[in-house]
Amino acid sequence: MAGPRGGLVIGNDPERYLERRNGFDYLMLTLIYPEAVCRADDDTIRDSCEVPANTPKWTLHGLWPNFANGSYPQFCTRQKFDINEVASILQELKSEWPNLYPKQTISSLWKHEWEKHGTCAQIDPILSSQLKYFNSTLQQLSRFHVDKALADQRIVPSMNQYSVNEINYALRKGLANGKNIQFNCLTDKKTHQTLLGDVRICLDLNLNVIDCPHVGERRLSFAPHLPNFQPCRGDITYLLSDSETMLQHLVDTSFRVMPVPMLVGLSLPIIGMLTAIVFLIILMISLCNYNCEILKKNDIDLFPCLKPLGKIKEKLLNRYVALRS
Repeated sequence: MAGPRGGLVIGNDPERYLERRNGFDYLMLTLIYPEAVCRADDDTIRDSCEVPANTPKWTLHGLWPNFANGSYPQFCTRQKFDINEVASILQELKSEWPNLYPKQTISSLWKHEWEKHGTCAQIDPILSSQLKYFNSTLQQLSRFHVDKALADQRIVPSMNQYSVNEINYALRKGLANGKNIQFNCLTDKKTHQTLLGDVRICLDLNLNVIDCPHVGERRLSFAPHLPNFQPCRGDITYLLSDSETMLQHLVDTSFRVMPVPMLVGLSLPIIGMLTAIVFLIILMISLCNYNCEILKKNDIDLFPCLKPLGKIKEKLLNRYVALRS
């Protein structure tokens, strides 16, 4: 039975077929922003999305073989995912390639990515086994720091909105040395804002960055449970996490209670007292963060709620500098 692009359908599922053509032209590394994925997910239905504790800001979605004409092979062999093959990197997979749907098995995303994409990528010697495929993909996450590339151009998670051109420039400059990349967006189920959702970097068969062909075309791969990614248009929000949103609101509100002009008119003793309070709070937060690092090094993660405290410290320092200037 003929399948899409002349493939061979497996069973009765037209999406599962063996691609007759051998090889592929390039690889697409796809990173997702979990906060946006979960905000776009419909949390009123079963198996809704959750970001696991200690998840990096950007995580892996997959490494996908592609053809230069915009099509792609999938399900190239009947080889099944075997979690024992990746036992040596299991902790890294859990952290950097996490399953965002807690009612699914922890390996559900890895299984999908291997059977759909990895079975086609394995003809490349660098990716010729399940361990090589997943380990090589993990190494790419440590190579491409999306959050830093954006922050270098003053694009940070916030209430602000950014243009497609601003984000495109930041990602091309920070990740691809000026080469074309792709990025896609999601729709916030609560606010209907357009959220930055994923970033896609194109690599040759030696994992060197190349220009992504077909930039702007709607070639979006489906993965179970993940919401629908769409090409970004208009103003884009780089979403704060729920905890960061709450903390920013608290800090902003506390400083709005006493405007800067009023502070300027206060006597020096009162300003000195406020300064002491600010630095006392910063000291307490620093001690909390230090203790958390000690616990983390000993594999004790009792206080994940203290992670956002660094954000408060940064905000307080910025406010203090503004008051003094």
